[in-house]
Amino acid sequence: MKERAYPWPVHAHSPPQSSSPTWCLHPPHSHPLSISFYSYTDLYEFQHCIRMAKYCGYLVGEKWLLQRGLELGHEAPKTQRDALDIMLDASRNLRLQTGVYFYTKLRRVKTPKGKYFWCIAFASDDPYQGLPTSRPPEEKYKALKELLQKEVPPLWFRES
Repeated sequence: MKERAYPWPVHAHSPPQSSSPTWCLHPPHSHPLSISFYSYTDLYEFQHCIRMAKYCGYLVGEKWLLQRGLELGHEAPKTQRDALDIMLDASRNLRLQTGVYFYTKLRRVKTPKGKYFWCIAFASDDPYQGLPTSRPPEEKYKALKELLQKEVPPLWFRES
């Protein structure tokens, strides 16, 4: 018998496997085919599971990352996968060069105006992301700030 996926979340105490919402095969504490009322605990777990994370960091555009990748010696991308590989390598190089690689992560975010960017994140409000929950001291991001020619400290953005 083939199992069907149902849109109920995994319990909040189990760490998510990715940054997107995760789902289990049946609602918590019930049989997959039964209809049940949710307890407050279940509603809390559902809310926790669908909540989008916020990241504190600097935005970088795809064009900027691609240009940096070309400057590093990559060939022009032929496919979207090539472009993504170049952008990831350019980000990795940038973060290593400025000394922030080991305490940042590259995340996709959405600005309040609805535009999508890559974010070199120093902090997150999601404890499962492995990042601090508050903005770091200036000495940790100063080199990246100067290289990106930013004039403000890292800002908070919602996950896309």
